[in-house]
Amino acid sequence: MSHVLDQLPELVAGFLSSDRVADVEAHLGGCAACAAERSAMEEAFHGVPAELVPMSPPSSLRSAVLAAASADPFSPFVDRLAVLFDVAVGTARAYLARLETPDGWVDLLPGITYLDLEGGPAAAGGKVGLVRMDKGARFPLHRHVGVERVLILRGGLRDAAGGRVWAGEVAEMADGTEHWFEALGDDGLVYAVVVADVEILGPAPLD
Repeated sequence: MSHVLDQLPELVAGFLSSDRVADVEAHLGGCAACAAERSAMEEAFHGVPAELVPMSPPSSLRSAVLAAASADPFSPFVDRLAVLFDVAVGTARAYLARLETPDGWVDLLPGITYLDLEGGPAAAGGKVGLVRMDKGARFPLHRHVGVERVLILRGGLRDAAGGRVWAGEVAEMADGTEHWFEALGDDGLVYAVVVADVEILGPAPLD
């Protein structure tokens, strides 16, 4: 089961976009762990005094933050990618840098490319890599042979059951499960994956 912990701060603060609120609330209705974390965040958030004196940060700080985010939009995921792939942080950072280069990428299907990478001992025996999908591209119907873990780095995906997973979320598929999925997001879908293997069963259905 994927969780929504990364989106709870925005939800509690009222900053989460309306199209994401419904998905998050639906998840909270069936996930006791995320619901408990939300309650704790709400208690902490409402305990902050409302009379705090507002301060305006210098314009130079805002410019610096925006410039840093623009220069390396994947930097927030370095630590989590290192854990997923079981590699050093420096290695994870180097892997993310390859998202913007053509070297090593291979075409899997129309609109889908893959970069094969090397994971650590915890990922031994499985495929470790990065995947880029154009907006609207669909990964065909397939069956998982072993567990699959995915970290969304950009955009999102909609799977066969209608569930949606967005940047910053982790999705896990159990051994033997079957599904297809579609890439969401104006800039397409980018994700990191560790998977034992998959069996392609057929094309994704057309709407």
